[in-house]
Amino acid sequence: MWMADFHMHTKYSDGKLELRDLVDLYGKLGFGAIAITDHLCEEKTLLGKAAAYLDKTLTPQSFPLYLEEIRIEADRAWTLYRMLVIPGIEITKNSLRHHRSAHILALGIKNYIRADLSIPEILKEIRSQGAISVAAHPISKNYVRGGHYHLWDHREELKDLFDAWEITDNGELLKAVAETKLPKLANSDLHRPHQIQSWKNTFGCERSWEAVADAIRNQNLDFRFFSSPVEPMTSTLFPILQNFRSLKHLGSKHFASTDRVKRLKYFYAVDIFSRSRAARKVRSSVGEELNVSNINAGSRLHTTTIIISNIINHHTGG
Repeated sequence: MWMADFHMHTKYSDGKLELRDLVDLYGKLGFGAIAITDHLCEEKTLLGKAAAYLDKTLTPQSFPLYLEEIRIEADRAWTLYRMLVIPGIEITKNSLRHHRSAHILALGIKNYIRADLSIPEILKEIRSQGAISVAAHPISKNYVRGGHYHLWDHREELKDLFDAWEITDNGELLKAVAETKLPKLANSDLHRPHQIQSWKNTFGCERSWEAVADAIRNQNLDFRFFSSPVEPMTSTLFPILQNFRSLKHLGSKHFASTDRVKRLKYFYAVDIFSRSRAARKVRSSVGEELNVSNINAGSRLHTTTIIISNIINHHTGG
């Protein structure tokens, strides 16, 4: 099994790393595939024009250079790391009103797509290029952070047009999406190196774009939390994640099983642990008891063992 991350940004939009440095970051950590997905914003809207003015978006002029650099880096990455580098974009429709905002990943893209098109038109164009469409961080209105609600609010009418829906947002689990039967991906949305610490996808197929695209469409994948030495974890629960980095049986096809609730608790528990900063006492050996309190403001999580599927006794407000 090998890991993949399909959502990240470079200095072509609002990322902090050059494309070459981003490739090396993932390659040296042993990833099997990544997709470069810089923002491609609307050209006619106020926020889209602002992004262009600030040089935070791809444009018709920069897009050919972007694809060519990805091609060059893909050759280098395969030679050095045997890592697949996939050309992609994040089509970015931003609005001051969250319910109008939507971000769409296009993986395996070949030609420029205007972000000013309607969402169905964009998805049709992505599919016509043989690319994969992903609803990026489709945060619902029930989620505690602000975000881009349009795709989630219209999921019933759009669900058959997307190839996958992200179940993560900057390393955090989107429970509302994870609990559905929608096809899923788990990505980092990396802008800075430390954000590589997040949920990832794992594959058992060959490392080619065709095989990866088929695996996404057929949901032949799984999820894993990746902790990296790029920047020390703020959580004092790092040893637990080392013991439970591999999440088996959490692929989309498993969420509909009779153990769905248990697996979602398992998934969410690791997410809570990965972000907690106030653990009072942690022992990392398997089977040892944990005492953890004040995980988040207004939250309390009691645990008994580091067998994650059994650790949640009570959790509120998180």
